[in-house]
Amino acid sequence: LDLEIPVFARLAHRLEREGIQTLLPSPEDVAAVSKGMLTTFCFEHGFRAPRTIYVSSPVDVPLYASQLGYPLFVKSTVAGAKKVSDVQEAVFEAAAIQRKWGGGILLQEPVEGDEYVVSVVVRGDESCLGLVSVRKLGINQRGKSVVGTIVNDPKLKAVSHQIVKKLHWRGPLELEFVRAKTGELFLIEINNRFPSWIGLNAFAQPNLPVLLLREILKPGQRANGTVMAGRGYVRDIQEFTVPGEQMRRLLRFGEATPPKAPRKVRSLGDITVGVTGISAFELTQPGLGAAQSLRRSPEIGKIYGLAYGAYDTGLQRTDCFDGGFGLPDWSEPERVLDRIRVLQSKIGMDVLIPCLDFEISYFLDLQEELASLGIHMLLPSRRALTKVRKANLPNLLSTMPGIGFDAVPTKKIRSKKDLGNAWDLFGSPLVLKGESSGIAFAFTKYQAFEQWQAAREADATLSLAQPMVRGEEFGVSVVYDRSHKPVDQLAVKKLAMSEKGKTWGAIAVECSELVQGLDAYFEEIRWTGPADVEFIRDAVTDLYTIIEINPRLPAWSSYTSMLGGNAALQVVKAALGPSTTSQRQAEDLMFMRTTEDIPANVQHFALFASQNELRHV
Repeated sequence: LDLEIPVFARLAHRLEREGIQTLLPSPEDVAAVSKGMLTTFCFEHGFRAPRTIYVSSPVDVPLYASQLGYPLFVKSTVAGAKKVSDVQEAVFEAAAIQRKWGGGILLQEPVEGDEYVVSVVVRGDESCLGLVSVRKLGINQRGKSVVGTIVNDPKLKAVSHQIVKKLHWRGPLELEFVRAKTGELFLIEINNRFPSWIGLNAFAQPNLPVLLLREILKPGQRANGTVMAGRGYVRDIQEFTVPGEQMRRLLRFGEATPPKAPRKVRSLGDITVGVTGISAFELTQPGLGAAQSLRRSPEIGKIYGLAYGAYDTGLQRTDCFDGGFGLPDWSEPERVLDRIRVLQSKIGMDVLIPCLDFEISYFLDLQEELASLGIHMLLPSRRALTKVRKANLPNLLSTMPGIGFDAVPTKKIRSKKDLGNAWDLFGSPLVLKGESSGIAFAFTKYQAFEQWQAAREADATLSLAQPMVRGEEFGVSVVYDRSHKPVDQLAVKKLAMSEKGKTWGAIAVECSELVQGLDAYFEEIRWTGPADVEFIRDAVTDLYTIIEINPRLPAWSSYTSMLGGNAALQVVKAALGPSTTSQRQAEDLMFMRTTEDIPANVQHFALFASQNELRHV
């Protein structure tokens, strides 16, 4: 981690006396390449870099930002960057960065072009031991590279070697570049550690962490010039459980053993299932958890991912899917139907599980045609689907006073006037949502207008406004059969959440009154299919407030299979015919997630783009 390197660099001699060896630069050399010193370093040694200005306080941002013009990047001197388009947004982001990291703010002009990252290991004598260059193929909303491929670029390599010679470095190093349209390489950042995608080295050469370890143990190792150009990676998620007692021990004593790898289940069944929503590119989608759950069931045979783009990370998950096929966008539903007809002739799906909110309505329109092809689905009626829309929840729940929970107040936003009225009514922070997907948080009225307008321009309208409800968050996963009877239910308390509100840690809890209230609600609207229900227990009133109901499996649904039930399997069984209720094991297991870089054959991206399908052997 960036903040650790200067500390361990200062402690290197003391660590060595204790028998702990390191290979780190001096504290002075670390300071010389800090983000605030990048422009100075590049100017002194003749390297190209974007104009960058250090600002000690957000109050001074308007003055210095005007010298660079907009858009520009607002960056922390430690980690994190936001692209802003005007002075109000720049001041807001600068204040947020200063609160989180301190140490001032950097304003940097953007450079348009392809992005590259170079990872280097430098010997103790300051010579280069190994170097890997990666081109960023996919970048998420936080600016992180989540899809990339190793490249053999002589110019990039030469410039990197020149930079290393000027740094007086020892140990790992990351150089970030943008190749402008003119072909010039601009050095954007120098980071004093391995890049986050270093896991790529587990299945590509040279393996820089191994080279580093060998150099520490036996200095003077031979430089490794082997570069496996064309090897790629995608960043996906892994889900697992940890015994509750183990986690409690970690919290109390600061130590724990890693979880055991899950037992692999051999597929013996003859049921073929298609699953949509199979990407972790921006947000972790529910199809990944559904596929992991189905893979744990010996009753399921083949599982195929249905993707909307070559960078859907699930396409590379050979542990979950037997292959992947592309679907066209839904602007022309007839094209989707034609595509599914072709797929059905190839793979013979028995069940299709839509896992994205916006798809449900479209698949309802195609339900009869798909049934005639032998493809079964478990979907709610059009009437029931309307009842769970975010805008309709408060009105319906107001007619059911004994249900045990209420809905968060919601206002529809059709214009800036509506948004202004919502701000005046709900105050700060204001939650903006799309009807089927999308969420943003506004802490000023101006920011609310900016986010609403930006969403409109990106065809991702934030059409609803809600006040922020603070408290503990809960989720309930349910599956109802065609008789509107529950066949799978699990309530969890959310322990760790991502910036976008996704669940990264949770534990199963008994919320019998909450589940009974949901049963009454779903019986009232005669629900069929899966649902993901999100609650907050208000920190002030201690009452449950329902935030939203999503008409699909939750993204954490694999947890249901880890506890002995299996929500995705129950969807399959109920779609094909009568099914029995899941029986869960009362185990003290906590749900957790982590990211993992997995191998990706770059040729697969091109193959999928041209042929719209992949088969895994």
